[in-house]
Amino acid sequence: MTLAELIGPVLWKIVVEVDET
Repeated sequence: MTLAELIGPVLWKIVVEVDET
């Protein structure tokens, strides 16, 4: 697993949560 594959879903989750607030 690459670093991008590891942080990708995590980063997306943060972006979605911030966008919903």
